[in-house]
Amino acid sequence: MCVHVNADDMIIAAATEEEHDQILLKVLKRAREQNINFNPSKIQFKKSEVFYMGNVQTEHGVRPDRVKVTAILNMPESQSKDDVRRLLGMLNYVSPYIPNMSAVTAPIRDLLKKETQFSWLPEHERAFKTVKQILSAEPLLSLTETEQRWFQIEKELLAIVFAAERFHQYIYGKEEEVESDHKPLETTLQKQVENESPRIQLMLLRLLRYKLDVKLKATIEKGWPAHRKSAEPSIRQYEGIRAELHVAEYLIFKVERVVIPSSMRAEVLKKVHETHLGIEKCKARARASLYWPGMTNDIEEMIAKCPTCAKFKPRNKKEPLMPHDVPDRPWSKIGADTFPFGGRPHFVAVDYFSKYPEVCRLQTSTASCVVKHLKPIYARHGIPDILVADNMPFASSEMRSFAAEWDFEIKPSSPEYPQSNGQGERMIGAVKQLMRKTLEESKDIHLALLEYRNTPVAGLKYSPVQLLVSRMLKDKIPITSELLAPKVAEDPYRALKARQVKLRLREWTPAVVTDLHSALRSYLVTTENGRVYRRNWRVINPSTEPPPVVLAVQEETPAFPSVPCSQTSTPVGLTQQEETPQQPSLPDPEVQTTPVRASTRLTRQPL
Repeated sequence: MCVHVNADDMIIAAATEEEHDQILLKVLKRAREQNINFNPSKIQFKKSEVFYMGNVQTEHGVRPDRVKVTAILNMPESQSKDDVRRLLGMLNYVSPYIPNMSAVTAPIRDLLKKETQFSWLPEHERAFKTVKQILSAEPLLSLTETEQRWFQIEKELLAIVFAAERFHQYIYGKEEEVESDHKPLETTLQKQVENESPRIQLMLLRLLRYKLDVKLKATIEKGWPAHRKSAEPSIRQYEGIRAELHVAEYLIFKVERVVIPSSMRAEVLKKVHETHLGIEKCKARARASLYWPGMTNDIEEMIAKCPTCAKFKPRNKKEPLMPHDVPDRPWSKIGADTFPFGGRPHFVAVDYFSKYPEVCRLQTSTASCVVKHLKPIYARHGIPDILVADNMPFASSEMRSFAAEWDFEIKPSSPEYPQSNGQGERMIGAVKQLMRKTLEESKDIHLALLEYRNTPVAGLKYSPVQLLVSRMLKDKIPITSELLAPKVAEDPYRALKARQVKLRLREWTPAVVTDLHSALRSYLVTTENGRVYRRNWRVINPSTEPPPVVLAVQEETPAFPSVPCSQTSTPVGLTQQEETPQQPSLPDPEVQTTPVRASTRLTRQPL
C-alpha cells in the first residue's frame, strides 16, 4: 500500500479494499487539519485502472499512455534531422517500456551527428519498425512473482545497493554515511555475511567495495505540541506556517526563504536597508529571501527612524505620467538622459520593459561622450529598437549618425516637456536619491545599484535583473542557490500590461452646462447618457464643437466668467477622476432651495 504525491496530484493504492479505505480516511483527515480542499469532479474513486503522471496504473502493473503510443505508431518516415529529434523526443516518454532502447535506436540517433548527412535508409526504417513492434505489443511494467515475495529488509538493502552503484564514481574509495529509516538494516550490516540469507548475501557482497556507514534516520520526531498553548512563546508565532518550515544545511527555511532568529534580525535589517531604498523596495527585497514574524512592521519602523532617509525624503509624490506602450521584449525600448550630480555630468539609461538601469559618470555632456558610453552598454545588452531621450545632446548630428550606423531609432521628447520621457526622468530621481544617501554614509553606489536591480519592480514579483536576464544576482543579503539559478519569468508582458492598466488616466468627456449651482463657481453639467454632475469651472474645458445631438436642445446656459458664450448649450469636457453623478432630473432653478449634494467620486467614466 502507498500514497504518492506529485505537485497537486495524489494516488492511493493498496492490496485490499479495506486497507485502501483506511488510508483514504487518514488522508482526508489530514487534509481537513491542514485546510486542504479537493475537487470532487477530479476524484477517481476505487478504480482498477487510472491515468497518473503520464502512465496508466493498473492492478497488474504500469503501461504507457495509449495516446502517446498511437502518436508514435502513426508517425511518418522522418524527412529531416528535426523530424528525427521529434521522434526521439516522443520515444523518451515511453523509454522505460522499450528494452535496450539505446541499442535499438542507435542507427536513428546516428543521423543527428554533425558530420552525418541526413538520409533515411533501410537500416533506419528497420529500427523504427522494431520500436513500433515493441510498443504494439502493449508492454507492461510489473514485478515478477519472485520480486513480489521479497521481504521489506531486502527491498531496503536493494535501494542502498542501487544508490551506491549509481554514484560509484563519486563515493568509491571514500567513507560515506547512508541514512535509512529501516532499523533492522543497522544490525544486518554488522553481522557476518555467511549468517544472512542468500539474497542478502549477494547484495552485501556487492557493497563490500564501498565504505558505507548506515545510520538510522528517525521518521517520527518530537514535532509540534498537540495544543498551541503548550508551545513555547518564542515558537508559538510559527504555528500557522509549520507545514512550510523545513531544515536544510542547519538552517530553517520557510519554503525558500531563510527564517531569521530574533538575535540576528537587527543585523539583517541593517543589511536590507544598507543602500537606503524606500519602504516598499526594502519590503519587497526582504520578502524575496528572508522571513520572520512581523518582518514588514520591523522594516517600516526602521526606515521611519532612519535619519538619512528622513533628510532626503521627497516632499510629495509626482502625478502619474501617460504611459508608453509596454515593449514585447527586454531592451527593445530604452530611455536615456543626462543629469548633473556633485558638479559632474552623469548618464542614465533604463529599459522600459524591465526597468533595469545603467548609470555612468561622463567627462563632458557632449554627444561624443554619450556615444562613447552607450557603445559598451549596447555591447552588454544588445542594440535597442528605440531610444527615448531629451533633445540635446541626443538630437545632435553625431548622435543621429550613431543611430543610423548602429540601426536604432531616436525618439526625442517634446521641447520643454521632459515628462514624455517619464521612465528616464523617474530613474534619474531614483538614482540621485541612491547617490545622495550613499554619499551621506560613505557607501558604495555600485552596491546600491546592485540592490536596486535585485529588488522586485513595484506591482510585480520580478526584479529588473530577473526580467532582463532571467536570474537574480548574488548580493550581501542571504539567499539560497535555488533562487540564484536561472529561471524564466512567467509571462512578464501580461503582468506589465496589467500593472499599467491600474494607472488612472484623465480623459475629457463630452457634456453641456445646463444650469448654475447654488454654490459659488459651481455648474450643473449633463452628459450624453443623461447623467448630471456638479463641476467647478477649473475642470470644465470649453469646446467649439457643436453639442451632442441628445443635448442640442437644453435650457439657456449661463455664461462662464470671462468667456463669452453665444450658444444656448456649451459642450464641455469632464476629467474622469472627478466625475460626481447627480440625479438625472434637473431641479427648477427658480424654486430650488436646497443645493444639490455632491456624492463621492467615481473611478470609472459613466457609460
